[in-house]
Amino acid sequence: MLQYCCDAKDIKIIDFGEVEMGRTIIKSIKIMNESCKEQFYEAQRDPVTNPIDHVFNLKSYTWTLLPEQSFCCEVQYRPVVPFSKNVDYFIITGTASTYIKIIAHGTCIGPKISSSVNKIILKCSKKHTQVKRQIKLLNHSKVKAAFIFDIDIEHRHFKLDIRQGILNPCDYKYITITFIPTKEGVYVYHLPCLILYQSPIIIKLYGFCIPIHQQSQINLESHEFSSQVQNGFEEYMSDSINIKKENLELVSLSKNYFDCSQVDTKNKINRAHQTVCFTNHSETNLLLKWDQDVTGVFKIEPCIAKICPNHSALFEIIFQPNEENNLYTKQFIGYFFDDDAKSEGKEENKIFAIPSFTCIRVIGHSFPTSSAGWIPQYELPSTIVLPPCIPPLPVYTTFLIKKFGHLPLMFHFLPPADSHFVVKPMLGIIYEDYQVVVVQMCPEVMGEHLYMEQWAICFNGNPKNKDYISFKGYTEYANISFNKSTITFATVHLDTQQKEQILIRNLTRHIIMYQFLNVPSQLIIPHLKGQIYANDIHSHEWVFHPTECGEYNFDIKCVLMAIQNDLPTGTEVSITLHVTGKCEAGLLLAIPNELNFDVQLYGNKKTKSFYVYNFSSVNIPFKIICCHLSWPIGCIERDVKIHPLSETVLPGKSKKITVSITPYTPGFYEIAIKYIVRINSWTDNISYMQLPRKICNIYCMCELPSLKIEDVHFHGVCSLISKINLWKIIEVDRLNITLKNILPYEKESQYIFFPPMILHENPICIKLCISNPTSVNTTWNIKRMQLCFCKTISKSRGLSFRYMELDCVHKKVCSIYPQSGFIKPKEQIVINIELRYLLLGKTRVKWDLNIGHERHIFLYMQVEALSGSEKELLLYPQTVKLDSYFGDKKAQHQICWIYNYTNNYLPYTVDITNLRKINQIYHSEILACLNPDGIVEPQSLTPLILKYHLKQFRAIQTYLPITFGDKKTELFISSQPSIVYPPRMIKEILPNLDAFKIKELPIYFSTDYIDFYTSIHSCSVKMFMMYNTSNHNRFAYTWKSNSVPGLWNIEIYPKKGVIRPKKLQSCRIIINVESLTCQVNINVICEFLNISQRRMIQRSIYKYNEICKKLESEFIFTEKGEQFPKLPSKPKKKPDIFCKTLSVHCNIYSPEDIVLRTKLIEELKMVPTDELQIQNNIKSSDNYEHTKMMLFILEGMTWDILNSRIFKHTIQEYVFNRPHLYYSQFFTNPLESEKLIMKSYIAPPRKLIATILEKVR
Repeated sequence: MLQYCCDAKDIKIIDFGEVEMGRTIIKSIKIMNESCKEQFYEAQRDPVTNPIDHVFNLKSYTWTLLPEQSFCCEVQYRPVVPFSKNVDYFIITGTASTYIKIIAHGTCIGPKISSSVNKIILKCSKKHTQVKRQIKLLNHSKVKAAFIFDIDIEHRHFKLDIRQGILNPCDYKYITITFIPTKEGVYVYHLPCLILYQSPIIIKLYGFCIPIHQQSQINLESHEFSSQVQNGFEEYMSDSINIKKENLELVSLSKNYFDCSQVDTKNKINRAHQTVCFTNHSETNLLLKWDQDVTGVFKIEPCIAKICPNHSALFEIIFQPNEENNLYTKQFIGYFFDDDAKSEGKEENKIFAIPSFTCIRVIGHSFPTSSAGWIPQYELPSTIVLPPCIPPLPVYTTFLIKKFGHLPLMFHFLPPADSHFVVKPMLGIIYEDYQVVVVQMCPEVMGEHLYMEQWAICFNGNPKNKDYISFKGYTEYANISFNKSTITFATVHLDTQQKEQILIRNLTRHIIMYQFLNVPSQLIIPHLKGQIYANDIHSHEWVFHPTECGEYNFDIKCVLMAIQNDLPTGTEVSITLHVTGKCEAGLLLAIPNELNFDVQLYGNKKTKSFYVYNFSSVNIPFKIICCHLSWPIGCIERDVKIHPLSETVLPGKSKKITVSITPYTPGFYEIAIKYIVRINSWTDNISYMQLPRKICNIYCMCELPSLKIEDVHFHGVCSLISKINLWKIIEVDRLNITLKNILPYEKESQYIFFPPMILHENPICIKLCISNPTSVNTTWNIKRMQLCFCKTISKSRGLSFRYMELDCVHKKVCSIYPQSGFIKPKEQIVINIELRYLLLGKTRVKWDLNIGHERHIFLYMQVEALSGSEKELLLYPQTVKLDSYFGDKKAQHQICWIYNYTNNYLPYTVDITNLRKINQIYHSEILACLNPDGIVEPQSLTPLILKYHLKQFRAIQTYLPITFGDKKTELFISSQPSIVYPPRMIKEILPNLDAFKIKELPIYFSTDYIDFYTSIHSCSVKMFMMYNTSNHNRFAYTWKSNSVPGLWNIEIYPKKGVIRPKKLQSCRIIINVESLTCQVNINVICEFLNISQRRMIQRSIYKYNEICKKLESEFIFTEKGEQFPKLPSKPKKKPDIFCKTLSVHCNIYSPEDIVLRTKLIEELKMVPTDELQIQNNIKSSDNYEHTKMMLFILEGMTWDILNSRIFKHTIQEYVFNRPHLYYSQFFTNPLESEKLIMKSYIAPPRKLIATILEKVR
């Protein structure tokens, strides 16, 4: 079919919207010849469309267009069936394979009039001879509505003030009904209101003319007054004699309309006769009364008749006009009663009987035989199309006969001999503008047929004034067609969906309601039920979703019902559809299955790709997901971008997957790429029956550019600062951790307090060896942040150029250069920090170190300059944590250093009151200070010795007030005994060798610090080397001895000497320790003097003195007087002396404590293998029986324990054998315990004796 073979881009839809019945709307589309040749176009209507419903038409069906020429194709829409939705299709083809499909949509709308009431009861008496009531007609639609009341103008009992009219959209009219009885009784009439293109409205009128005192006896609840709403067409056409009915009515007439034709008033026999037969089909006697014509033109005789059951009676209708050249019509109303019921009632209640009625329409005219009457002026439609019909149900419609002029128009329909159509009114006279006519089609009981009849209509009784009208109708059952007789789905993957487009077309004129039954679970139909309009096409997407592999075959039942007036009509029609499908499983493979992004810079994007192959025979829709393989590093959603995330791989094909990584978290990314089978290719919903499958691994090392301080050098006048001291002052370890761990957009701060020094102009240079530990390039910059309130001043350069400069003396105190740089991986640079002690007091400067990615480290540096006369000392450290092992028998010691950077001898005093209080609490000497007071020499340091011996597992925290000359401070002490003894040596995390060389320090040591691990009262010897890196200079060196009475004495040999250029000098360091156990860092200072420079200075001095002697007696006479020659600059008197410090880490221990220390594993080995755990039972209030039961259970348990093998083995192992020297599970004899204690003091342990003998050998 043509409607199934067009792409969406070639479809043009014209929607006419809502169009009023009887109107014609025209719309157009532009057709352009886009080719370079002349084309001939031809338009064709879809042949499937029912010809009755050709409501869409093209103005032209063929045309020719030149290149780039356009044509406006006009489409007109004129609906023929009210309240219908129309669809039609046109195909436009050109000579150059041009294909355009036009889909025209339109909806026909009609009036919708309602009445305020459908039943009216009017009551009056002899005193009040008439009653009036109003009804309201309301138009609810958007179109005008023409209405007319089908009532005889000369009706004797019911009169209307408005018989016909036009109701505007959303407008209303009031109609006044007047009841005028002629005598006492009950009057009934069903007043039809005929509406063009709408079902008639039947208003039931009941008139009572009875005395007032009897009106209350009327029972309005009886079934005679029931107002049940019926179909207006059926009720209006119910008295038509040729309507096929299953059951007979109560009465029937042989004919309900008569044309008395022409009667000449001048003729003596001026009357016409017609006979009608009235039949009683009931089982009772009926009394029939005819309402007579008051004008006497029409008569029916007899007026009253009694008809027995199943009998008939003949009545004669007489037409006797009283005027010439006139038209006449009459509607006889015959009231019939149940004569048996009426005769049994009381006489006064006979008037309350509600009669039934029937009507006969009669027309005639009095034109002379020689006269043709006046010429009729009218408008009549040529063809009437009836709505869709389902056999054998009738359908109805209306049309309009318009009259023009002021003369009345008489009409009479002349049907064919055998007709399936009924018209009402069949005859009548139009006095006003128009007459609404109802048409009914009565189809055959079975079969689909086209009904088309041509009727004649005669006007004004003259056969010459005859016109014709055609009625068309089509009966058909509900039927739809599918684009495929057998629906076959392509092979689909397990638990996935395959979509198939199903087109449904309504081949009939009906509105069809369809419903699919027997739908299996593997088939998903989005709309199991719905409605489809005439000639319309619905597109559905059916989904095949199997959950098991295999072949599928099933039949689906589609049930159809036609819809009329929004209600199902007719019988059901079933259509069977056969559906087949197949399900298989498949896998995806990735090549390559591993992507290695190597080392990648933080925030730098890198892209790689792999291919996903489908070697199975089914489509595999998949969705990519990512997850961490190991420890989660970074945010996958933010750092990893995969395109496409969702795709479908066809059988034997592949898809390229692009992976982009932009890491924002330093670390090693291990990511697994997995795919999950989607349930279909058009959504991202995943299949829960299949687990994700890994297809590829991603590895990436994200490195955040960083810096690391590898080494430090100090060059200046202060000899007390070693590399270890400088490392701790700058807090290099903490700064390196900050440089390593700081994240983008973070800010950290670090405070550096340089040691105080006496005011001097010579700078102190600190050189930092900075390296790039990462595998990516690193950029950095550092700038000074102003903390002071110094202002900028204006300066000039040249004649006109002026600039602003910060006039700040604080920036000279601390300067750093270079202030920016670029470091390649594993490369090293040197950053210089110059300190100048120019300003008296404390000066704080701030530097902002930016290492990229908005990572800022603020360095707050404090430089304190002394005048030399201060009386202040410096204590380092000010917080002491005493590491105490609970098993030590001898007291341990901790040393704090007191620095004197001044030129004065300064005393210090320690207040040991808090130590005495602690010792009093523990009843023993727990803490003590061995040198609570003393004097510190200028430019030197002295130790402050703390003694501690903890004997209980209790934490201790205290502080010691200390007076340093004019300054007071506090030393904070904390300690916590431990069962784990501290390590032998505390390793310093700093380079033992110089990582870089500087020209200011040409002498280097083979090591910057030496570790000594020695016992008390011992001597240790180690060697190291000195190296002169200078090419020409010789240096004299002098080692300063370092000894503290009672603690240690350090000597280095040779004490003095000279190192030649590019030569090595071996040195021997000897340390003698005393009886104090401690861990201490000692600085040994070596002074160096450049001998070669000293000789050059001496020579320059000799030359200078000789020149001065020569020039003493020389002078020149000039005009101004005597002029003496200028002397050269005086040379430097002596060379500079620089110092280098060797750090000694010394751990002095007691051999006895070392031997007695045991590990926790050794202690646990001495614990019994089995143990009995007894938990505290919760207190409970049990009765006597429970207590007795528990005692019995405990006795049984005790008996089992005493007779067990484990108990016997324990007794033999730990009771009969001798107890261990240091640890025992059970108590020993007091006498044996005392002997063991005395023996432990007299006899040394075996391990100590073995260690001594080993050293002797």
